[in-house]
Amino acid sequence: MSRNTKSMSYVCLLLALLVYSSVALAEVKVKDTGYMEFRSGGEMCVVREITVDTGRRIFAFRCNGASIGMPLPVQMNWKMNELCNIWVNDERYFQYTGKALKKGFEEKTKLTVTGNAAEARLEAVQEGVQAKVTLLMTLRDGDDKVLLTVRVEPRQPLKETRIGMECFPSTDEPKDKLTRAISTVRRTQVLQPGQKAFTAKLEGDERWVFLHDAVYDLGTPVNDTRKAGGGCALFYNPAEVKTAEVAMSYYHSDAYFTYGPEIKEMHLLIYDFSFEKSNRDALEYLKSLEVRGISTNTPAGVR
Repeated sequence: MSRNTKSMSYVCLLLALLVYSSVALAEVKVKDTGYMEFRSGGEMCVVREITVDTGRRIFAFRCNGASIGMPLPVQMNWKMNELCNIWVNDERYFQYTGKALKKGFEEKTKLTVTGNAAEARLEAVQEGVQAKVTLLMTLRDGDDKVLLTVRVEPRQPLKETRIGMECFPSTDEPKDKLTRAISTVRRTQVLQPGQKAFTAKLEGDERWVFLHDAVYDLGTPVNDTRKAGGGCALFYNPAEVKTAEVAMSYYHSDAYFTYGPEIKEMHLLIYDFSFEKSNRDALEYLKSLEVRGISTNTPAGVR
């Protein structure tokens, strides 16, 4: 190969990397936009999006400098602008308070992306009066979930940590006909339209929850142009929590996990079955994972 040919090949490779801002980690592909500017309501705003393709599912994470949302696999299910909130001694972390204006923008959450041959890792760090809190999201080659690790480094005496996750299962319309449901290994509870909201308290053997709509299952027409996408789920570690519960309302479903002061690292597995599994198939899949003894632990070597 001539020197000119080698130079041209190098230039083409460099341009490709610059254009796509993509990093290949074995079969895992990561694209990071960095903070982009966009106009909203006559004002300039900024947002950063990181897309991770595991080869099986595509996930996206959105950061406005404070919160971390998950707009993919779909904008329904887990909240697209605020995947989770953390409370340490009642101080709230990773809260979404609206679009980030370019003027006076402050990056309250430091977000970094790393990886190795088989996985991608997103680490979001936010510091407050009560603690330094880290969200570590690990996505593995060929996998269909996000391994979420929450780490708390207290700056004040630690009394309690709470994790909250909000979702809009399958669809957000028609609001007057939504039929929200929660399923675990031992039960299914359905909130019919017009019924009073309730809270499902999870028992020690209910280590996963499936949040879905009992009527608007995968592929069910929502209107003339939309179809419902299917539900979502999570696993948690009952040995870590003081309490675990899901607040069910007609519109959204909110999971809350409370931890005592002795627990400074918490573990969750996050699933989104949108446009992939029906309610029945998702339930069977979750039961099979339970039988296989799937672990919520942070992957070895990830600190």
